[in-house]
Amino acid sequence: MANATAKIINLVPNEDGLSYTATIQVAYNFQLVNTTASIPTDSLLTAGTLQTWMTEWLSAYKETLPSPDPHAVAYNGMTVSV
Repeated sequence: MANATAKIINLVPNEDGLSYTATIQVAYNFQLVNTTASIPTDSLLTAGTLQTWMTEWLSAYKETLPSPDPHAVAYNGMTVSV
């Protein structure tokens, strides 16, 4: 199973007033993937409820990711400035 991190890069309320559409950037296996998801809201959307939703969403989304390449070289925290 691949390790993955995700961040919401755009969050827009839907016309129904009951949900939001989130554009989410997922980083895994040296790749960045943008995807969208609908976030249902039956109450006020707070940082806490959003974090809970993201954790549950990423756990499920991770299961759909391909396994990491066993021959890939891992670089952690590399920064380049020019």
